[in-house]
Amino acid sequence: MIDQAVGDMLRDTAAKVLAARVRREDVCAYADTSSVKHDRGLWEELASLGWTGLGLLESQGGAELALSERVVLFEEFGRCLAPVPFFSSVALVTPCVVEDDELARRLAEGQSVVTLAWAEAASTSLSSTVLATTARRHGDEFKLTGVKLRVPDAEVADEIIVSACGDNGVSLYLVRADATGITRQPETSVDGTRRTGTLKMLDAPATLLVGPDRALLVLARVARESCVALSFEALGVAEEVLRDAVDYASTRQQFGKAIGAFQAVAAPLADQYVAIELARALAEWAALACDMNQDADIAVAAAKAACAEAAIRTVEVAIQVSGAIGFTWEHHFHRYLRRAHWIDQFEGSSRTHRARIASALLDERRSPQVVELFDGEEIAAFRASSRQWIEANLPTAARGLGLVSPLDVYEELKERWQHLVNETGLLVAHWPVDAGGRAESALHTAIFREEVIRAHPRVSHGDGGSDLVAPLLMEYGTDEQKARFLGPIRLETEFWAQGFSEPNAGSDLASLTTRATRDGDNWVLNGQKTWSTYAPVAEWLFVLARTDPEASRHRGITCFIVNAKASGVEIRAIRDIAGTDEFGEIFLTDVRVGDENVLGPVNDGWSVAIMTLAIERVIESCEDIGELDFLVDRLLDCLSDWCDEARIFSESEDVRQQVATLWCQLQAVRLVQYRCLLALEHSPVPPAESEILKLAWSEVNQRVTRLAYGLFGPMANTTTQAVTVAKFWEFWYLMSRSVTIYAGTSEILRSVVAERVLGLPRSR
Repeated sequence: MIDQAVGDMLRDTAAKVLAARVRREDVCAYADTSSVKHDRGLWEELASLGWTGLGLLESQGGAELALSERVVLFEEFGRCLAPVPFFSSVALVTPCVVEDDELARRLAEGQSVVTLAWAEAASTSLSSTVLATTARRHGDEFKLTGVKLRVPDAEVADEIIVSACGDNGVSLYLVRADATGITRQPETSVDGTRRTGTLKMLDAPATLLVGPDRALLVLARVARESCVALSFEALGVAEEVLRDAVDYASTRQQFGKAIGAFQAVAAPLADQYVAIELARALAEWAALACDMNQDADIAVAAAKAACAEAAIRTVEVAIQVSGAIGFTWEHHFHRYLRRAHWIDQFEGSSRTHRARIASALLDERRSPQVVELFDGEEIAAFRASSRQWIEANLPTAARGLGLVSPLDVYEELKERWQHLVNETGLLVAHWPVDAGGRAESALHTAIFREEVIRAHPRVSHGDGGSDLVAPLLMEYGTDEQKARFLGPIRLETEFWAQGFSEPNAGSDLASLTTRATRDGDNWVLNGQKTWSTYAPVAEWLFVLARTDPEASRHRGITCFIVNAKASGVEIRAIRDIAGTDEFGEIFLTDVRVGDENVLGPVNDGWSVAIMTLAIERVIESCEDIGELDFLVDRLLDCLSDWCDEARIFSESEDVRQQVATLWCQLQAVRLVQYRCLLALEHSPVPPAESEILKLAWSEVNQRVTRLAYGLFGPMANTTTQAVTVAKFWEFWYLMSRSVTIYAGTSEILRSVVAERVLGLPRSR
């Protein structure tokens, strides 16, 4: 696991030091004027803080921090574009010098600026095995001859590590930058704040640093760790620019108000916040995967592609939001755009990295461990036991690709599966023991549900009782309400539906008009609710109604528990575009509800509603994200194992790029969800990331099903198997149109992110 405390301490220190020492005008001068050199004093200060040796052994003057603990420094350097050779001397060089104590000590103490030279005209990758640069033994040393291109910080380096071919293959050699036979020439780079140069060598004297038995392994590690470092640097670029763009949009006035109040401006900024957070999740996975040496190649490729693209797109959006001023040379945005592209071009573009991911998924059929890497020992054991239990108990009828309608499947399996799983308490593991749970964390519940859904969607449970009503009962319910309702909810002997939305109160829930008036010891409810999932089969409803019409919009609302079979309640099924009757509309006419069925304080139902929506976006997302995981797995199965016609699709570069992108987005969503669930262990209030969770997974779901149905839908008139697959994807594609609507539309969620997370002015 990542030691968050170490990272936070480093981040805070770095932010203070760099803010005090790096001025934006100095960065611009360095980028625009070749005669301006890097700040050697700042370099020595960084060394005195121990930053140049964080990844080195303590015996070499280092701190022996894991990559996942020190990457935050690169993020802070990305924020300020500090013109110091930190990336070249630390990210590129640290893996190369750990076996040379003297060189490592010089680096750690800041006595020497070291860089790595590997790229050539015909071999630009760190993994290249055929090099034109040669090493010839000459007594106790070697003579290097060749040309290296795009050497980072070549002009300021004191020592240079060079990859070259000797008698026994590729090795790494160390040369003094001022040695005879060495010529350095500056190059033109897209990013003037990160200079590169050409290194020409003619019989340049060198010493062997890493021999042919280990050189390629070391270079592979350099490639992984430097790409992770740049991923975090890209996050720093993106966050700094997003902050500046938000500040501008909050103060720039047009049409009588700040432009950030317009959705046309706010929505793209919100999208970039989401993209940055998803990219961050992948970067954290990559850092940990490198430390644990587990699926690091895929993790690094995913992080590098996502972070570089998030940085590029964020700066592009910021320039657009800033208008003409953002397009000027004087403005700093183009500096960050150049850095973002420099990062993207390093060791393969985003497209190149996605191609590697697609090869692993489709050709090698690898299934990398992602979220599981973050599991502690106890959680890992729980996950393993959950999989074993599901494998042993999931009914055979629930397995396989041919099952199309989740409701049909649910009805078929209900009695057999429901009894088994409910007896374990695993579906509500976070409930107290006296309520039938196991007093575990929400993470335990999420893991079990996700594993069930990955086996097959919708066989775990079919209403909002355990997810939405039960937490409200535990928080607001009376002892009598808990005793009456929690048992049937856990055992799923009574179904619940939510009565929130109305014909004219969807996203604007506070405008609801359903009334509850006092009549003796009862409340009398009148109004209409709609789009209530599982209303046609519900025994109970939890309904929001206005109890004080004179109060402000968000006050004077109360939550009621309503018997769906009570006099005056009429429920009509609404058929959706997939042909199912999962939701309905509820008509309430003089429905009498006693005080014993008031949930929470009278006139404070808005607090109940907000808690419900927050829970819905985190806890209920467990099954939604598990369902998405299931669909991505089915897509990979269809492309790899189904038939020759389908395999043709998997050979399309466009399809492979889309599949890799969608798989990475799924993993990022899972990681953000994991972070939210961990946060719920310390606070009942979901963290800020929960605001993006539903927005992110729902749109990925639509992209997955759209791609799959576009590929396999037209094959419905071929073989019987093709018809089954086509119908499967038709159903899930049609159902996907709802996921960006319920529990908050994507458009409204963007406004929520813009206003509550980014702090942009309210749009209304």
